Amino acid sequence: MTTKKYMLTKSEDTEQIHTEEIQDIISKPPSWLLRWGISSFFAVLLLIVSISALVKYPDLVKAKLRISAINPPAAITATAPGKLIKLLVHNGQHVMINQPLASVESPVGRYILIAINAGQVWFNGIVEENKLLASGQPVFFLCSNNEKFFGEVYIPPYSMGKVKVGQQVLVKLQSYAYEEYGMITGNVSYISEIPAKDGSFIAKIDFGSNKFSRLHKPVQLKYGMQADAEIVTDDTSILKRVLSNLFKIFIN
Repeated sequence: MTTKKYMLTKSEDTEQIHTEEIQDIISKPPSWLLRWGISSFFAVLLLIVSISALVKYPDLVKAKLRISAINPPAAITATAPGKLIKLLVHNGQHVMINQPLASVESPVGRYILIAINAGQVWFNGIVEENKLLASGQPVFFLCSNNEKFFGEVYIPPYSMGKVKVGQQVLVKLQSYAYEEYGMITGNVSYISEIPAKDGSFIAKIDFGSNKFSRLHKPVQLKYGMQADAEIVTDDTSILKRVLSNLFKIFIN
């Protein structure tokens, strides 16, 4: 029985040498490669930690807000049933105190509706001559010239413990798309001590001189507007929040 011997060709010999070199690198990588890998890992880790320490992740309490005013619109009502026979003002007109607004003919006689204060008069719906009016029916609304707006927020009882006076509030008006117009800002100035019938607490939101600083386009506040409010109860960073959650896990 004869034994066959095989001789490696030059190409096969070179390939075997390369394979051995690769195996040596895998089994024992160069020290410079190891140092570079460790340094890169810690550099990326440090970058992530730094960014998470700078980026804010606020804790928010969301609630519905209604725009109110210190001098809300005053209703001018019909004192007796009758027919509006003469309109003396137009919608949106600025009027003076005691200025005649309309003349009404009633079964007891003719009377005049007058402005109880100076401001801007607005019709309550469709107001025109020969319209029949019921007793006590609002005909006009008077908006004061020095109207100062604020917000009313109803805070759910389960979020009451987080809300404090002085906290910032981000207000997104439903009449103006937030994505297009932006939002207005304010601060909690008052929180009621007694809850409402549904258990919620009323908070007053004051709009400061910089309330329009986050707007992209101008807006006009009006009495009774609805909005979504976000009360910033804790403006902390992502890193602090993660560490706080990890601490709670270890404690529990």
